[in-house]
Amino acid sequence: MKIMRFTTECPRCVALEAEIAELKRNSKPGELFRPSQPKRWKPRITFTETELRRMSEANENA
Repeated sequence: MKIMRFTTECPRCVALEAEIAELKRNSKPGELFRPSQPKRWKPRITFTETELRRMSEANENA
């Protein structure tokens, strides 16, 4: 699954994108991205900063 680009100029977006990629690598399949219907994936899932922070902490502690 390809990560959608935000903007390459915004360092915060680049950092977020890197963090999402990292989370996806460290998570079990289907943990972050669950199909809304069988065999159909949501094109995009957004997280709040707090959720992202919580997930990255959970992955570090795992």
